[in-house]
Amino acid sequence: WFKREHIAWHGINIDLGETSDAAAFTVTHPYGFTAKKEPLIYTDLFVALHGTPEGPVQIEHVMDWILYLNQTLGFSFGKITADKHQSVQLLQNLARYGFKTDFLSVDVDTKCYDSLVQTIRSGRNDYYFHPIALRELRDLERRGSKIDHPNSRNASKDISDSWAGSTFNSLLLASYDPPDDILKVGEQSSSAFIC
Repeated sequence: WFKREHIAWHGINIDLGETSDAAAFTVTHPYGFTAKKEPLIYTDLFVALHGTPEGPVQIEHVMDWILYLNQTLGFSFGKITADKHQSVQLLQNLARYGFKTDFLSVDVDTKCYDSLVQTIRSGRNDYYFHPIALRELRDLERRGSKIDHPNSRNASKDISDSWAGSTFNSLLLASYDPPDDILKVGEQSSSAFIC
């Protein structure tokens, strides 16, 4: 049932996390503008992959997801980002497939979270109900120039981090013309889209 909603450049931000944390990524894209020329953002997908100390999440799992979304479902990725922590190999592998990749840390300053909150509060972020993403976002605390989760044992911000970075990417992608359609509805591609 899951499919691409619009022909648009999609953004992804990946949060690989530590061994016991979830590896999370969110897919978003711009799909129009308000009367004031502010981009409208569509949140396509939240994904969290959970590992254990004995079996941590492998970057191949994230690669498989991204290639499936691109090759089978026709998502055109204009920007794929991740924090520098543990993501160099993943971004290098994605770049070999022709994807545009870059480092983006949501922990350096608040610009990514400010973008996410602004699009939500102004009604410009069309997202579906995801209880963990919404709980993480609600529980966040501003600490000086950073956004962090509370200091409790069950606190996390893996999905909300990926959502903030992906929304930031999509706001940047809104200024580009949409890509050519790489798939017709129902058709499957055998090769990755080269950005």
